[in-house]
Amino acid sequence: MKLEAIRAMIGEGPGRLRLSEVISFFGPKGHALLSLFFVLPFLQPIPIPGLSVVLGACIVFFGFFMFLGRPPWVPDRVAKIEVEKKFLLRLAKALESLLKKVEHVVRPRLSDVFARRGFQAFHGFLIAWHAFLLALPLPIPFSNMIPAICLWLIALGSLEEDFLVIVAGYGMAVLNTIFFAMLVVAPFALGAGVKSLFD
Repeated sequence: MKLEAIRAMIGEGPGRLRLSEVISFFGPKGHALLSLFFVLPFLQPIPIPGLSVVLGACIVFFGFFMFLGRPPWVPDRVAKIEVEKKFLLRLAKALESLLKKVEHVVRPRLSDVFARRGFQAFHGFLIAWHAFLLALPLPIPFSNMIPAICLWLIALGSLEEDFLVIVAGYGMAVLNTIFFAMLVVAPFALGAGVKSLFD
């Protein structure tokens, strides 16, 4: 799908679009491209808790339905959310800029593997899991950025059928899981350390 078509769909000038309109435009196999599009605001270290909950939840559904091999879908309550056209246009331009930067590096590698249903289902699971972590409203630096990079790599690798990018996504998935595990364990370790001082 050409990004010019995405910008044309959004349209210039003021106004809003429902998320359902954006999702339906990407088509029945748009899970990976939708994930790339929606994850863009989080590729920076400052967390955006409110936005991450909404867009992260959308990506969870994209990943889940990619796992099932069904077209992208979100619940009506989410689908009816309206987003400013200016914001969507910024995302489209940012996506275009990022894809241009990697177009000379990313290319089909071991693309036969991507034809396997289980392989794509596994990527759908990874997208859903890391989007769930992204959606957590944590005011902690990098709590959006790390899962966003993971999502970006897996979605890009799936879209371009580049096994090397997918492997990088797997590596990032491990780092992301370790990062969130540390967020869970750290308070208990800190509490135990403080308690030992007074024992």
